[in-house]
Amino acid sequence: ISEEQHENTAMDLTSNSDTDRTVKRRTSFGFDAADGYKIGVAYMQNNHLEKAEPYFEKALSAKVALYGETNIEVARVMECLGDIKFRNGALMDSLEIFRKAHSILKAIYMDEEGDDMLKLESKLANVLFDLGFGDYCEEAYKLYTKLIPLKRRQCGIDDDHISRMVFNLGKLNLSKKKMYTDALACFKEVLETKRDSGTDNAKDDMFISVLFHAGTASEKSGQNNDAEKFYGELLLLGG
Repeated sequence: ISEEQHENTAMDLTSNSDTDRTVKRRTSFGFDAADGYKIGVAYMQNNHLEKAEPYFEKALSAKVALYGETNIEVARVMECLGDIKFRNGALMDSLEIFRKAHSILKAIYMDEEGDDMLKLESKLANVLFDLGFGDYCEEAYKLYTKLIPLKRRQCGIDDDHISRMVFNLGKLNLSKKKMYTDALACFKEVLETKRDSGTDNAKDDMFISVLFHAGTASEKSGQNNDAEKFYGELLLLGG
C-alpha cells in the first residue's frame, strides 16, 4: 500500500457512525499496529468494548515487538486495555494493566509530571478507590491528595473530572479516615462547583449524592445547622 493510499483510508474512525464498514475498508488494504490502535479507539468510543479489545491486544503485541516495552505508545495501548477492563467491572485486571503502564511512564519521564502521567494516575486512583478496601484505599487517598492540586493548575477548578476526584477524596475522609471536617470541605467544594456550572442539579445524580454525604459529614463533625441545610435541600430536590 502506498503512503497516499494509506492516508486516504486513514480517516477519523470516530466520525463514521458505521465503524464496522469503515474497518472493512481499512482492512481491505491491510493495517499495522497504528491502524489496530485507531480501530480499537473507534470501537471503544462507540461503546463496542468487545470489538475494541482484540484490536488493542493486537496493537500492543505489534508495538512491543517494534519498540520494546519501555515506550510511550505501548503505555497508551495498555491504558486503553485498562479502560476496557475498568468499564467492564474487571477492577483487578484493570489495576494490573494500569500499574504496568504506569511503570513504563515512570521509566520514561522519571519524576516529571506530564499530561500522560497525570491522566494515567487519575485512572489508577479511581480503580483503587472503587476496589474500596485496605491498602487500596490508602493508595487512592495518597494519589488523590497529590493529583487534585496538580490537575487544578492544569484544568481549572470547575473541571468535572476534578470534581469527581474531590468527591471521592471526601468519601475517603468520611468513611475511612474519619476526618469529618476535611470530608465536609471536599463536599462543599464540589457542591459550589456544581451550582456554578448552571446545570439542572435536580437531575444530577452526583450532586444529589454529594448533598447526602455533606449532610452526613456535617452531622459527624457536629455542624448540625449545616446538616439541616443540606438535608433540607435534598428533600426539596426529591420533592
